[in-house]
Amino acid sequence: MLLAMRCAALAVTSWVLAAPDAAAAWPEIGANDFRITFEGGTGQSLPSARLVAAAFHPERQEYFVVYIAAEFENDLEARRLQADGTAVSGSFFLANASDILNVALAYSPVHDHYLVIWWQADDGFQVLGRLVSPEGAILSSTLPIVPVCSDLPSCTPSVVYNPTADEFLVVWGRDESSGEKRIMGQRLDGESGAPVFTPFEISGGPDADIDPDVAYDPQANQYLVVWTSIRADDVDLRAQRLDGTAAGQIGEDDFVISDMSGRLGEENYGAYYPKIAYNPLDEEFLVVWWGLDGAAPLAPNGELEIFGQRISADGSEVGPNDFRISDAGGLGTTQHNPLAPQVAFLESEGLYLVSWHGTDSVDGMAATELEVFGQFLTRSGTEVGPNDLRLSDVGGFGDPSYAAGATRVVAADAPREFLVLWTANEDLPGMAPTENEVYGQRLDGGSIILFYDGFESADTSAWSSSLP
Repeated sequence: MLLAMRCAALAVTSWVLAAPDAAAAWPEIGANDFRITFEGGTGQSLPSARLVAAAFHPERQEYFVVYIAAEFENDLEARRLQADGTAVSGSFFLANASDILNVALAYSPVHDHYLVIWWQADDGFQVLGRLVSPEGAILSSTLPIVPVCSDLPSCTPSVVYNPTADEFLVVWGRDESSGEKRIMGQRLDGESGAPVFTPFEISGGPDADIDPDVAYDPQANQYLVVWTSIRADDVDLRAQRLDGTAAGQIGEDDFVISDMSGRLGEENYGAYYPKIAYNPLDEEFLVVWWGLDGAAPLAPNGELEIFGQRISADGSEVGPNDFRISDAGGLGTTQHNPLAPQVAFLESEGLYLVSWHGTDSVDGMAATELEVFGQFLTRSGTEVGPNDLRLSDVGGFGDPSYAAGATRVVAADAPREFLVLWTANEDLPGMAPTENEVYGQRLDGGSIILFYDGFESADTSAWSSSLP
C-alpha cells in the first residue's frame, strides 16, 4: 500500500512546474533560485527534500540530481534536468530507508551509468549503493558497500570513477575498537558494482580521521584522498595518494595540507570539511575547506573563513599557502561564519567555482540569516568575478526565518556553466514557512575571465551577432 501511495504521488508531481522565476542577474543566468523538488506538492510543511548530490551527463547534456525525500518515509529520489535547468523527468524512486544521512554519486562514461551511494542508520550505520541508468532505471540490487560504518560525523562517504581501471573508489570513515577513527577505501567493479578485493586502510591515525573526499587524476592514474585529522593538539587536513591500478599508497604517508596561521599544534586554529576537485589542464588538485585562522588581517583569536590549497600530482603544495577565499562580514570580524564549502572545475574555461553557505553582512542580511555564496577562481587560485557572490536570496533580504544550506556545485563543460544546488525553505506563493525543497542556480562560466576586470560590460544585449 505504501509503495502504491508513493508511486501515485510521484506520478501526480512528476511534471509539476513552479511558477516562472524572476530572471537572475549576471553572472547568474536563467531563472533565479529555481525550484527543483516538489515533495508533497506545495504548501505542505511535513514533506521535505534535502542533502542533494548531482552530476552532469556530457552526452545527454543533462544534470542528474539525487536527494533525500521525506514525503512518506526517507526515500532516495532523483530528477533529470536539462542543461538550462528545466525538468526532463519527474522525480523517480531509487531506494528507501528510515534514516538516510548522506548521498553521493559518480558517473561511468564507459558503462553509461551512475553509482549512487548513501549512508544510512538502519540496522547500524552502513553505506549502500545502486547502479542507475541515465534515464533513472535501477540497474542493480542494493549493494552492501560498507556493512559497518561509523556514526556522525565520521563516515561521510565519497565516491569517484576511474576509467583506466574501470572501477569506482568509495572512501569513508570507520570507528576502530581502540576508539580511533580511520579513513577506509573500497574498490568496486565499474560494470557490476561488485567489490574488488577487500576494504583497505588509507589513513594511519592515531586519533580521529573523518570527513574524507576523493578525486581521480587520469593523467597519472592516481587518486588523492583528503580528510580532517583531529590530533591531541590540533585539527588539520591530511591527504594520501593512491595508485589507480591497485589503490596502493604512493608518496608521503598521510601528508599535511593545512597549517592554519602557519602553526601546527595550535589548538585555537583548525581546518575542517575538505572538498577536492581535479584540474586536468595543470594536472593538479584544489582542496578547499572551512578553517579557523588568526593570521592578520583576520581576527587574532581566530576567524572562520573558506580556504584553499593547490596540490600538484606529486603531492607537493603549489602556489600560496592556505590562501583565503571568503571574507564573510569583512576581515577582522568573528560575527559571520561561512561553512561547508564545495568546489568544481570547469575545464573548458580553466575556472573553479567554490560555493558555501553561511552568514554575511551583504545586501541587508540579518545577522543570523543563512544564504549560499560562491567565488570564482582562476587555475592559479586568483579570485575573479564578484567577491563572495550571494547566490541565494531565500525569503528575500533580512529575514532569518528562511535559510539555505547543504550546497553542492557541478561543472558542465559544453554549456560552459556551473550549477549550484541547495536545500532551503522559501516564501514562494503557497509554500508553508517550514517547507524545505531543493533549489538551484546556473552560473555563467564562459565570460567570467572576459569581464572580471571591468574593462568590458557584462551586458552583451547590444552586441552584434554578425560581422560588420
